Amino acid sequence: MIEFFSQFHFIRPLWLLAMLPLALIAWMKLVRGNPMNSLGRFIAPHLLTHLLIAPNAKRRFSPDVMLVIVGVIITLALSGPSWRREPALFAAQQSALMIVMKIAPSMQATDLLPSRLQRARHKLHDLLSLRSDAPGGLIAYAGSAHLVVPATTDVRVVEQLAAALEPEVMPTQGDALDQALQLVELQLKTQDISGSALIITDSITPAQLEKLADLDYRLPVQILAAVANEETAVQTGVTQGAKLLGARLQLLTPDVTDVQAINTRAASDSARITNETQRWKDDGYLLMPLILLLLLFWSLRGWSPEWK
Repeated sequence: MIEFFSQFHFIRPLWLLAMLPLALIAWMKLVRGNPMNSLGRFIAPHLLTHLLIAPNAKRRFSPDVMLVIVGVIITLALSGPSWRREPALFAAQQSALMIVMKIAPSMQATDLLPSRLQRARHKLHDLLSLRSDAPGGLIAYAGSAHLVVPATTDVRVVEQLAAALEPEVMPTQGDALDQALQLVELQLKTQDISGSALIITDSITPAQLEKLADLDYRLPVQILAAVANEETAVQTGVTQGAKLLGARLQLLTPDVTDVQAINTRAASDSARITNETQRWKDDGYLLMPLILLLLLFWSLRGWSPEWK
């Protein structure tokens, strides 16, 4: 019940302005139109009681009252009351995880055996195996960012092309993480799908940290630090970069607990994105049976409001 009240709103609230003329009609018909109110100014109340026919006989469901009630319910229906979202059958399958992998000479360091880059590929294999048929894509970056594989459910292609990436194939060396993240947003927008990003990197340069501080990046993002320990992640700027991006930082582990944590967070991000992008369900139609039932009163003989 608490959730109902917290979610309840009107999709088209401007329709509620129609309540104003309804309030005017109610005042004219039920207050101003009451003989006791209109004639009471000219005739003494104790005399008016005997002059009016059945002055105390009040019709609770008179045409005038029913007109206002039906008008209010129709206005509420047109305003689009809603407290739940439309179910999206394919939203979860469409939420992609874009892998942003740094392909630079530093990734060939052997503090992680056999190398940082090779361990990153192993972790990518484990992660994609956990994600099953969920779509994934791959962006490689060094001094520039390049789309390798757009979001696809054939994650084997992602893994195969990641295995072929070496620092030598990158056009320029450097750190263009900001360009890679912008490319993530562009690709998801182009494919018209939702998603999040996973950055696999061993370092973020000071110059890049300054750019990330000014980067308006709103998609969920995680960072898998391809370094030996937390101290190295701090020294190489990865920890600070995660803070600037609002990203969740994950260090490599000897087992699969790191990729399991990443997959769990990605699934959580997917569910949140799906919920945020779903349309609110218009439940105004639920009032239609009540409206039709009340309209049956107009089939009664002599049942009509008096406009005078």
